[in-house]
Amino acid sequence: AIFAIGLIRNAVISTYGTNPIFIKRLLSSFVYNKYSLTDERVGIIQQPMVVQGTTGAYADWLKNLMEYQETSLGSNFENFKKINLPVSIIWGSEDSVTPLWQGQALQKLIPQSELLVIKGVGHIPYIENVNEFNSALIKSLKK
Repeated sequence: AIFAIGLIRNAVISTYGTNPIFIKRLLSSFVYNKYSLTDERVGIIQQPMVVQGTTGAYADWLKNLMEYQETSLGSNFENFKKINLPVSIIWGSEDSVTPLWQGQALQKLIPQSELLVIKGVGHIPYIENVNEFNSALIKSLKK
């Protein structure tokens, strides 16, 4: 309910979500390998945070994330069974935000899917293990 109020939502996001001082702390809650959050990588993620409107856009996204949306296509898992194209799902083995079992369940729902698990990384595999992520992505694109 608190995120329904735009001013409060924007204040929270501007303080903790898009504030350059807190970006590294926020990201560290999403990664398993804390050493992967180099100053250079954090800097790359911080760059778009200064674009006008970014805080409001993230705040709106958070509001939508927090609200139950029964009518979305993604809320009906039967829709995943209708996907008729190859899908590669890249997942971190140590993801604590969306645990591996969720990736495995998703892979079972999508007929032509494969689950590529990168060991020893959390929710942001493209930051935590760039080489493994790129290899998995290239493997998927070649198919």
